[in-house]
Amino acid sequence: MKFPSVSLSQPYQLSKDHIEAYRRNGHILLKSVCSPEEIQYIRPLILGVVEEVV
Repeated sequence: MKFPSVSLSQPYQLSKDHIEAYRRNGHILLKSVCSPEEIQYIRPLILGVVEEVV
């Protein structure tokens, strides 16, 4: 599968709530950062790394 166009190089506006949630929880959910095609491509890569670490 070919990697889709990369949108991660574009700025993403974080709200104060995003920043506070990150500081509190160590992670945040950023909606619409990646396209469905990007998620489909990268999901198995991330899961593979997680399996190696866990």
